Amino acid sequence: MKRIVRRCSFMVCIIMLIFCLIGCSGKNTKLNPDNPVTLTIWHVYGSQTESPFNDSIDAFNRTVGAQRGVIIEVTSVSDSSAIDEDILAAVAEVPGSEPLPDLFIAYPRIEEKVGYDKLLDFKPYLTKAKLSEYIPTFLEEGYFDDKLLMLPVAKSTELLFLNQTNFDFFTKVELSIKV
Repeated sequence: MKRIVRRCSFMVCIIMLIFCLIGCSGKNTKLNPDNPVTLTIWHVYGSQTESPFNDSIDAFNRTVGAQRGVIIEVTSVSDSSAIDEDILAAVAEVPGSEPLPDLFIAYPRIEEKVGYDKLLDFKPYLTKAKLSEYIPTFLEEGYFDDKLLMLPVAKSTELLFLNQTNFDFFTKVELSIKV
C-alpha cells in the first residue's frame, strides 16, 4: 500500500512539475503527442537497485505523457551526495559535466548553491487548494525570499522504537542516576 501511495504521489508531483515548466516557457505553444516535449530529470531513487520511481516515469510516458505530448527522460540516477556535485558542476558548466536537467530531486541544501534565479517559483502555478494538500511544515522548507522553489516530493519521519523487553525490565527496577 505504501509503495502505491509513494508512486502516486511521485507521479502527481512529476505531472505538476511538467505542466509548471511548460507553462513557464513564455510561448503559447500547445502540446502535441506527435511532436512531444522531452524533459530531463535527475533523481536519487534507486541507484543500486531497480527504481520504482523510474517505473512510475515509464508508466507516465506510456500513458499521460504519450496522450499529452510530454516525455520524461531520466538522464542520471545517483545518491544524494553525488547528485549535489553533479548539479553544481552543471550550473558552473564544468567541462565534461552534463547540462543542468529540467527537473532534479535534491535536498534543500542545494538551492542556494544553484542560485535562486535558476529555479522556478511554483507559487504562480499552484492554487491555494493545491498547496493545502501538502503538510505545511514540509512546504515551508521550499520557500526562499517568498518564492516557492522546491516541492516536497519525498519526506521521511524519524521514529523512535523501544524494545518492550528492555522497557519492562527497567520499569521493574528502581534506578537512580547521579549527575
